[in-house]
Parts: sequence; C-alpha cells; structure tokens
Amino acid sequence: MRASEFAKKRRRKVREQGLVYKGYPCTKDCSGHMAGYGWGERRGVTNTNQCPLGNSNSWHEGCLSKGQGR
Repeated sequence: MRASEFAKKRRRKVREQGLVYKGYPCTKDCSGHMAGYGWGERRGVTNTNQCPLGNSNSWHEGCLSKGQGR
C-alpha cells in the first residue's frame, strides 16, 4: 500500500469513528495524545517548541496541543 493510500484510509477511519483529540486525529483511543498533553501540563509547556520529538506522533501531537493552548 502506498503512503497516500494509507493516509486516505486513516482519514476515512478517523471520520467514521470520530476519534479526535484537541483537533488531532487519533487511530485507536487517543491515549498517546492524552499522555503527551499530560506531559506538557506537568512541565508547564506554553509553546510548541518545548515539545520534544520522539517515536510517537500521537504523543507529540498531544504535547503540541498543550503548547497551542487547546
């Protein structure tokens, strides 16, 4: 499967299931997003530049949402 096909299927699944955390689409239960947001809260993140990159896109998006004030 090509990357564009994978992305299209993911967007369709997200729309069907309605899984979104603070504007970012989730694939399962949004737990990665919630963990990243919680990390940002505990560390007082106020800017997206304070969110480290890692192995988890969902965690990073959760932190970004905290830095964006969502």
